[in-house]
Amino acid sequence: MAEVFRIDGCVVKVFSNDHDPAHVHVSSAEQEVKIDISGPIAVVLESGKKKRQRASAKFTKQALQIVNARLVEAKAAWEAIQSGE
Repeated sequence: MAEVFRIDGCVVKVFSNDHDPAHVHVSSAEQEVKIDISGPIAVVLESGKKKRQRASAKFTKQALQIVNARLVEAKAAWEAIQSGE
């Protein structure tokens, strides 16, 4: 796991050898949400069978705003980490 950046009590991270689509994990002390960064804007990543989104609507909105504001950086981090750089 690599921390991409930290802001407003949220940590944005990418796990090496993680599954597609490109995404980041945004967490606080008590909540976590996966954000899909594969498109032109960041969106919440649905977790398939598990549906393990452990985040309030407020936290999810904050996470989306943070990631969208730094989407280029998040995408670059995903690419670098998945390619082993």
